[in-house]
Amino acid sequence: MSSNRLALKNTAMAVSLLVVVSAGNAFAASDGTLGATSSGSTNVSLTVPELIRVSGIDNLTLNPYSSGDVDLTTDVCIYTNDEDGQYDVTISGDGGPNQAASFQIGDAATTDDMTYTAAWNDVSGTNTNETAVTHGNELTVQTGANTTSQTCSGGSSARLHINITEAEVLAQAAGTYIGTITILVEPDASN
Repeated sequence: MSSNRLALKNTAMAVSLLVVVSAGNAFAASDGTLGATSSGSTNVSLTVPELIRVSGIDNLTLNPYSSGDVDLTTDVCIYTNDEDGQYDVTISGDGGPNQAASFQIGDAATTDDMTYTAAWNDVSGTNTNETAVTHGNELTVQTGANTTSQTCSGGSSARLHINITEAEVLAQAAGTYIGTITILVEPDASN
């Protein structure tokens, strides 16, 4: 037998074997046979990714200002289907009507701005042990997310706290200062 015919025959056998092996892996379902009853089967597969949700956010409003530092908090619900309840969070401010994205609120009429600080606590109901955040920087490995209820069964699991110092408030003209804070939560990347 010539070497070309032998190589062609070996190639054909290898392709036939590959088709048989591939077909066995590709068709896990089985059909029934013709008879008084017939039974077939199929495999069921569902891939669930890590999911996360923030909810229960309240607006932070103080009207009217009287004196002292302004401390505003909102307790929120963080839910994840990650069994250890860990997540990462990024807090950002839009800068108000006068500035680029930053931790500032502004009055459109006067174009004055107030800078605020923000802190995150992965425990709700307290400012104790909170972590100061930098605009747009991620805090990793936060714990305590609810792993059974997307709404924390009506409760909360974390706290956002903002502070505007009295000096900052008193240095501005009278007006209504506004801005938006965004809380971005993601599944913990270290898992």
